Amino acid sequence: MSLRKAIAITVLVISGGAVFLIITMPFLGGWLLQRSMKETYDEISKVTLACPPGTSQVIEPWSKGGYSVSCRANEIKDGPWQAWEGGHISISGAYAKGKEHGTWLVYTDKGKQLYRTITYESGKELSNVLH
Repeated sequence: MSLRKAIAITVLVISGGAVFLIITMPFLGGWLLQRSMKETYDEISKVTLACPPGTSQVIEPWSKGGYSVSCRANEIKDGPWQAWEGGHISISGAYAKGKEHGTWLVYTDKGKQLYRTITYESGKELSNVLH
């Protein structure tokens, strides 16, 4: 086989592979996102928050591929709140009558490592500590 033919075949294989990836990436990305969201939903559905009297626990989509679980009275968050992504907890905190209140914890490394601690009072940030 001549060098010219070998180069032409190589170019065709590489460009064909690139076209294949371009066409299939949205499907693969969507499948991976759906799988991650199902895993996250399965984990968050096991969470039982200590909701104050008069509130009920609600799970809803959060971020691009996660879910949050909160306590609500009507549509106002009141009590513990958690956000989950990739099957693990990402953020935990609490609301008081719709405003962030108390200590919030932000995690990295699949919920295993504390990344940031934020303290709120009636929705106003009082401190923000990076760990």
